[in-house]
Amino acid sequence: MSTAGSSASDYVEVYDEPLHRVRFENEYVLVYTVHIPRGVTTLWHRHSEDTIYCALRDVTVAETLPDMPACVRHTPCGTAMSRAHREQPLIHQVANAGQGPVEFVAAEARARPARVASTPFVAAGHHLAWESTRFRAYTLEVEANLDVVYGFYTLLIMLTPGVVELRGGPGTQRHELAHGGWLWLEPTVAVRLPGGTRGVLAEWR
Repeated sequence: MSTAGSSASDYVEVYDEPLHRVRFENEYVLVYTVHIPRGVTTLWHRHSEDTIYCALRDVTVAETLPDMPACVRHTPCGTAMSRAHREQPLIHQVANAGQGPVEFVAAEARARPARVASTPFVAAGHHLAWESTRFRAYTLEVEANLDVVYGFYTLLIMLTPGVVELRGGPGTQRHELAHGGWLWLEPTVAVRLPGGTRGVLAEWR
């Protein structure tokens, strides 16, 4: 019987943790979702690529690092955070210590794009939350339908349901996204965000 993931010295890779589900991958990004039911604990697993995380609900987790006691962390819905796992690989185990499921969208930064923006994006409804060496994170608060053009590689994460339109090229593409839905976008792309959109935009650097 396999013991993989049973201890910090016998960990699995992040992609092999059963509560993580890989959704999309290309040379720039790997997107996965995290769903940890109430009272459940992950296997010990390792992260080794710089990663951005977005909480899809208010979550409370107990994170355990090797030879350390568990640390309880509270993360509000819509919070985006990043960890530089490439320079500092992380081996940990995570327990759901809250009253509901733990749900995140997570994305690893792979190759650096040849085309990056030198300054933060400025548009109505876009608010720069923070920036790191690999990402810029914006909160989205769009009141009325908004047309924007993104000239950078980015992951759009929706915290409200809505139809996002990608315009130009062969025609308009309509993506009906639920709460927690996401789109990977490559430059240059014209986007219509529906009024009432709340979400997170993660720009690759």
